[in-house]
Amino acid sequence: MNLLILKIMKLKYITTYLILFLITNSIYGQLWLVDPLEAIYPDINQVDNLKNKWTADFPQESMADVHVLIKLPKGKTFTVSATKDGKTLDNEVWSRLIDVPVEQNTGLDSRTEQYTDQINPHVIRRAPFRIFEVIQPIKEKTLTSNTNFTALRLTIPSPLIREKGNHKIKIKVRSGDFEEEGIFIVKVYPVVLPKLSESQFYYTNWFNLGQLGEQHQLDPWSEPWFEMLDKYAELMAHGRQNSIIIPHELFQFYDDEIILEEEKMLRFINVFRKYDFKYFEAPHLMYRGDNDDWGDPELKVVLTKRRYYKQGGKIDIEALMNLIHDFVVNNDLTDGWLQHIADEPTSVNAQCYKDVVKQVKEIYPEIKIMEATNDRDGIAGAIDIWCPLINDFQENESFFREREKLGEKVLVYT
Repeated sequence: MNLLILKIMKLKYITTYLILFLITNSIYGQLWLVDPLEAIYPDINQVDNLKNKWTADFPQESMADVHVLIKLPKGKTFTVSATKDGKTLDNEVWSRLIDVPVEQNTGLDSRTEQYTDQINPHVIRRAPFRIFEVIQPIKEKTLTSNTNFTALRLTIPSPLIREKGNHKIKIKVRSGDFEEEGIFIVKVYPVVLPKLSESQFYYTNWFNLGQLGEQHQLDPWSEPWFEMLDKYAELMAHGRQNSIIIPHELFQFYDDEIILEEEKMLRFINVFRKYDFKYFEAPHLMYRGDNDDWGDPELKVVLTKRRYYKQGGKIDIEALMNLIHDFVVNNDLTDGWLQHIADEPTSVNAQCYKDVVKQVKEIYPEIKIMEATNDRDGIAGAIDIWCPLINDFQENESFFREREKLGEKVLVYT
C-alpha cells in the first residue's frame, strides 16, 4: 500500500512538473497576426477572435504590412524571422511597435472630454491607457519582451510580391523551447494605386520637425538630419500622405529684412518630391500676437510681429509674398503650392483676414489659400481649401456644400 501511495505521489509530481513546464515554455507563449488598422495594446487585448493566420488584399507595386502580436513572459528574449519561398527575408522587414500614452478620451463634440465633462460612449477604450503606435526599425536580431504583449510590424517590400496571385509568408518566433509560427497570405490583384502626385485624395500631417532632430540627436539641417528626413518622407508616402508643411524657420527676419532661405527650402522640398508629394504648404503669415489675443480684430505678421494696419504689416506681407512668388515660379511649384494665412480665423478678425488674402492674391493671383477655419460666413470668398473640424463640418454641412458648388474644396481635420 505504501509503495502504491509513493508511486501515485510520484506520478502527481511528474504531472505537475510537466504542466508547469508547458505553461512556462509553450502554452504561455502565443502569437497572433493582426490587421495594422486594428488597435492593439501592451497590457490587455481581446485575442479570442485573433488567429496566427491572416489574409489581406493588396494592389500591385505596393508593400504589404501585418502586425505580429506576441505574448511571452516579461523579460523573455526571443527571435523572429520571416521566409518566402524558403528564403529568409532580411532583418530590415521588421519593426517594433512602441506604445504611447492616451491620457484623455476624445470629446463628444471636439478635443477631449475635459472641456465639457461629457462622457463619450463611442471611444475604443477608456483613458488613461497605452496603445501601440510608433514604428521603430529593428537593428538587433534578439529582442526582449518588456510588457504583457509585444508588437512587431512586418513589411514585405513590393519587389517580393510584384506578381498577381497569392504570396505566402511564414513567420516564426522562437524563445527557448517555445516556437510559434504564423502565416501571412498576401493576395495581390492586377490593379495599381495612382502615384501620389496624381492622387485626388488630399492627406497632410503636421509633424514636429524639431523633434526629428531632438529624438534622433541630430543637428538640424545637417547631412545626417536630411538622411533621417528622407526615411520619414518614405514612410509618409507609404501611408499615402501627399502634402507637407514648409518649416517656418526657413523664413527669417534679420536686420529689418525678410529673408527666405531658398537653398535649404529647395533641398527640404526635394526630399519629398523624391517620393511624389504633390502639395507644399507655406506656413502662416499672420497670427493673433504673442499674447494669443482672440479678441483683437487686427492680425500681426508672424515674422516681424507688426500689426497689419497700424505698424506697417502690409509692407512686410508684400516683401514676403514677392519672395514666395519668385521661389515658387523659379522651382516649378506653382500647381502644388498652398498658402496658410492665419490659423483658425474667427468672426472677430475675419475682416483683417480677408484684407490680407486680397493683398496676397494681388501679388500672386494663382496661389491657393488653405486654412484650418473657425469662422464661416465672415471669411467666405477668401478660402480656396476649407479645413473645418469634423464636428464643425457635420453641424454646418449645408454651408460647406454650397462652397463646394463654387469650386472650393472642403477637408476636415483632427
